[in-house]
Amino acid sequence: MSEKRRKLTRMGRRRFLNTLSSLGVGGAAISFMSQDAFAELDVNLDDEVPRLGRLVHTNHDAVVNQAVKPNREPKYYKISREKWAIVESAHDVRKQVEEQLSSLPVPVRVGVTTDTSGHRRRKVVSVQYLIQETSSGDEIRPDMAFTQFEDHLPASATGVAGRGTEEERAVEDIPVKAEKVTVKPDFPCDTDPDTQYYDTEYFPDIPGGCYYIPESGYCTTGTPAHDDLNDELVIVGAGHCLDEGVDKCYQNDEVEEDRFGTPDDTRVDPGLPVDAGVIQMRNGANVDYSLAENTDSAPYGPNVFGIISGTKIKDREGDTSWEVKKQGANTGICSGHVTYAYGSTFDTDAISRGGDSGGPHYREDDYGRPLIAGINYGHRTDGSDDAIGTLMSAIESQFNVTV
Repeated sequence: MSEKRRKLTRMGRRRFLNTLSSLGVGGAAISFMSQDAFAELDVNLDDEVPRLGRLVHTNHDAVVNQAVKPNREPKYYKISREKWAIVESAHDVRKQVEEQLSSLPVPVRVGVTTDTSGHRRRKVVSVQYLIQETSSGDEIRPDMAFTQFEDHLPASATGVAGRGTEEERAVEDIPVKAEKVTVKPDFPCDTDPDTQYYDTEYFPDIPGGCYYIPESGYCTTGTPAHDDLNDELVIVGAGHCLDEGVDKCYQNDEVEEDRFGTPDDTRVDPGLPVDAGVIQMRNGANVDYSLAENTDSAPYGPNVFGIISGTKIKDREGDTSWEVKKQGANTGICSGHVTYAYGSTFDTDAISRGGDSGGPHYREDDYGRPLIAGINYGHRTDGSDDAIGTLMSAIESQFNVTV
């Protein structure tokens, strides 16, 4: 053990956390980091940075059987200082551009993607001029012309990783690219449900990732979660499926005996950047803490065991060896790589279509247990066809739920 690491493990907790912060360790990792966990990680802080990878249940049986709030253990990984500087400097530029454009009357998403068109891979800040496609196929276009929008952007910018810390590192000439992007929420779909996935009669035990009817059409349930405000289990889904006066959710037919829940109107957000909503159980229904399987004989899959962090999504953007699954009532399970990372959302190259809204994006751990990365919003329709997910960590923070 190096002398620097030995000193850190012997410090008081406050000084320990302040020292990690001064060395550029992010807030997500610091908020859960203990000195024992730091010692086990065996990180060389001169050349490496610890990162929060996932949060995993330590009281899973009590969560499932007694509906108590999950206690979660952080699982860390480490990346090189070089990669840390590349990723964090690009996201620093992302934040600068978001601030710069905040007063424009234009819907914008600013994210980081990896450009592989040249001789080397490099991070690019994508500034997206959003055209929104409606369920009828119409387009809602910004009031400002795209060429005028482009005039507000620099060609490149300097980003700073670890801004204000001892390890602050500036990266110059990070490209900033304007993109005209069309997005479409995967609205409740009215296709014949007999052709869809996960439409078994689950009632009264409702899992994540199954077909349901929010009064008209159909969507997909996202993930079971603990409601930290009301101390009960709930289902989290897409906000735009639960908006506009939706009062009842059914599974699997739109009849009173299959009504399982009601949206909490105070916790429904129907649009980006955090498109999500909370469904409270009604009519004798229960939350099953699993993801649905597409078989009548064994309709429930492995139990959900926690979440993937937003930091992990950010670090894995552009990594074609790392896949995220998306489960939806229309397309079933599709896998994709993270192609863009934003503040509260991410894109993957998985397929997504109408009716998949609300479904879970997830990865399985070494034990086959699903860890939720996000909730499906919709997809791009401008040629890339990427699925769009809202980070589960952002939803937990905004809606006071814990997966």
